[in-house]
Amino acid sequence: MTSYPDAQPGYGQQPGYGAQPGYVPQTPAAPVSRPGTVLAAVIAAIVAGLAAVIDGAIILAGGRDLALDLAAQVVAEATGESLGTVKQSAGSLLDLAVEEATKTLQARAIMVIAVGALLVLFGALMRKAALWARILVTLFAVVNALVSLRVATDVGTGAMIGLAWAAIVVSVVALVLTWLPANHRYAKAAKA
Repeated sequence: MTSYPDAQPGYGQQPGYGAQPGYVPQTPAAPVSRPGTVLAAVIAAIVAGLAAVIDGAIILAGGRDLALDLAAQVVAEATGESLGTVKQSAGSLLDLAVEEATKTLQARAIMVIAVGALLVLFGALMRKAALWARILVTLFAVVNALVSLRVATDVGTGAMIGLAWAAIVVSVVALVLTWLPANHRYAKAAKA
């Protein structure tokens, strides 16, 4: 510092203009780079959600046919008739069973689609690894895995069961990737 009132600032002064000895001025922080684990978690959440949505769409599209096949198979086993004969002579009891099974499959499909769509949404919003987004991805990944487990262990076509198992596995992968320490460090650094 200088004792002359009309002296130009910066001449003979330490950095920071009057700062304490040893003061080092702060430089702007470099932008924080997103770790690959965040991108992997986002992709896993989106893939798990899409697998569930596609599975739900398949269930909605083929639900009535699947219900008819299942009901006809049960009646054929009970009566000892062939499957084709039971389908051709479908009576009101078989129609009633098909309608009830179709309603159950449709309700399950809507639930699978809704949970999968929410997982896709929150997975996409998790790009900055914010805590709220990671919590919602965790919640919907768990629900997605449980709903898909119900579909995977129930009757269905190979595509339905395969997509359900894929949704389960990728949901678990998304859960693990979401809570890796690098993601937490990135979220803290991006917030600061």
